Amino acid sequence: MREFPVILGESVNHERLTLIRPYESRPSGVGFDLVPRRMTLRAQRVLKGLHIDEPDSAVFAAAHVRIENLDVWSGFVSFDRSALPGCTCPSARVIKHRDVVFTHNELRFRVRHRLGHFQFDQTRNHDGVACPSWAVLEIESDTPRPPDGFDDAIATWVDLVSFATRQACALTAFTLVHAEPRQTGVPRMTELGDGTHALRPTTVEREQKAQVYALWTVTPDPESARPVSLKDFTFLVEDRPLADWYNAWASLPAGCRPGINALLSLTYGRNTFVNSDFFAVASAAESIYRVYGDKAKPIDSAEFKRTLKAATKDLDETWAQRIKSAVRNEPEYVDKLKSLTALPDQQATATVIPDRDRWAREFKDARNGAAHALSRADVGAVHLHRLTQQTRTLLELVLMQKIGVAAEAQRMHALTNGAG
Repeated sequence: MREFPVILGESVNHERLTLIRPYESRPSGVGFDLVPRRMTLRAQRVLKGLHIDEPDSAVFAAAHVRIENLDVWSGFVSFDRSALPGCTCPSARVIKHRDVVFTHNELRFRVRHRLGHFQFDQTRNHDGVACPSWAVLEIESDTPRPPDGFDDAIATWVDLVSFATRQACALTAFTLVHAEPRQTGVPRMTELGDGTHALRPTTVEREQKAQVYALWTVTPDPESARPVSLKDFTFLVEDRPLADWYNAWASLPAGCRPGINALLSLTYGRNTFVNSDFFAVASAAESIYRVYGDKAKPIDSAEFKRTLKAATKDLDETWAQRIKSAVRNEPEYVDKLKSLTALPDQQATATVIPDRDRWAREFKDARNGAAHALSRADVGAVHLHRLTQQTRTLLELVLMQKIGVAAEAQRMHALTNGAG
């Protein structure tokens, strides 16, 4: 399999194309002389509109993206439908419109809201107005970055909106802005010395932009384009500044990132086997426990070491080492699970998991039964699904608590998604 750093070319419309790190996805078609006649490539990223020399060329100063549901979730723009004085036709006016601007980790963020054309519908018994809207996220950096230099910030935004809406929110548009403007000659009418005017070339500066195509810049599921209901969202921006939500989400410890990824995999991926969903939730629970759970040791550390040393003193070195590596001074798995229930709002937790001891025991038995082929535990699909939904909602409540979601919103989320 052959790989290339970049391949430069043009589209049929004479637009510049840059294929970043393309690789051969199918064997090359060769003739009798063994010379390749055809090659099928798959690029990790395509830039449309610009050529760059290296895949890591730090030449981009900004990124502009559109994320599904960002405008609906943020809710910071709306319009009012009313009738103008003396006019029988319906009309509409924007009643609230503002950009959100803030800085985080040397990046400047600006969330702009855009409205399309108003469309009015008036019949004998009904009149209505509709207007398409979307949010544009602009990310700027003082230091030029490579094509993937904004990916971490964009992924953080996508994960935040997906978690808040419980929808798979993809990028529907992604544009990179070059740090250096392009000098372009434009004919303009210029006054001459004799008072006449003539067209003369004038040099102007214009932004160089590249439209980005990647696997995650398209909607993963056509069904996700359907209108969504706010009641299905985990929480809304409401009265808290949008910058605070992003800063809180981006500041979550790196140790719980695997757990967040496992939880979001249930949102991004299509419905699959209940066992797969259960193991994803179990992995997320372990990861989030490692960061936020109660890790008090059951036995004093010094006493534990003395006891373990006394128990293995008569064994050979190999077996002694095996036992020492297998026995740990940690809480039982059931206790780890129960410690997670103490983190969110307790009323919301009680709605999702009425009996914490029973839930922890059943989750442990289900994990052992589903993971080990020789286990005698009979784990039914319905039972496994209920445990999965309960634990997923609990972990969502934990994350909501850590980023500052109000108790009322946690309780509403528990009522809507709890399986207890």
